[in-house]
Amino acid sequence: MNEVLHAATQFPSIVFTLLLGLLALYWLLVIIRLAPLSCLSATA
Repeated sequence: MNEVLHAATQFPSIVFTLLLGLLALYWLLVIIRLAPLSCLSATA
């Protein structure tokens, strides 16, 4: 587990890890309807 944590905090991986966390947070907010889902709106 220590190797996985070390690999996740290296330079290229930390960027993707943070982006994945932000994406997961956004979709969690979409699921509980706190963030708008504008890409699927009918008024496009």
